[in-house]
This record gives sequence, C-alpha cells and structure tokens, in this order.
Amino acid sequence: MLFNVKRRAYDAERVRRKLGEVGLSTIATYGVRVATDLAHEESIVADYPAAVAFELLAGAAPPFVRVARHLHVIAQKGGG
Repeated sequence: MLFNVKRRAYDAERVRRKLGEVGLSTIATYGVRVATDLAHEESIVADYPAAVAFELLAGAAPPFVRVARHLHVIAQKGGG
C-alpha cells in the first residue's frame, strides 16, 4: 500500500497479455528510468545530455527494459 492506496506491479508480459485480452496489440515496450535512479545525481547533472541519450537507448533494449523502474507499453486497437 502506498499513500493508503492499494497498488499492483505488473511485468511487461502481463501488461501485454492484459492488453491483448481487451483487443489491443502491443507495438512497443520501453523501459523508463533504467539507470538514472541508480547513478549518483552529480554524474547525471555533469553530463545530462549523455544521461538522457543513454536512457533512451537502454530503455528500448530488451535486457534493460526488464530492469527499468517503469514501463511504457504502446498498443493499438486491432492487429499490430
């Protein structure tokens, strides 16, 4: 429970399955906050453009998507 509200955490596969159950096809999955939560703030501030570039690249790579703090799952109605 967080802020007195029940929360659930789903992995990417479960989200894709749930979307499929309601007729949506997953077209992309991205990890968000793959490394920046683990890095020292000073290192991010020192080269912010590089940190953002790394997050964008890592967030699209399947091994890193699995360890991201958050997921963005993009879906569309009908066949993908």
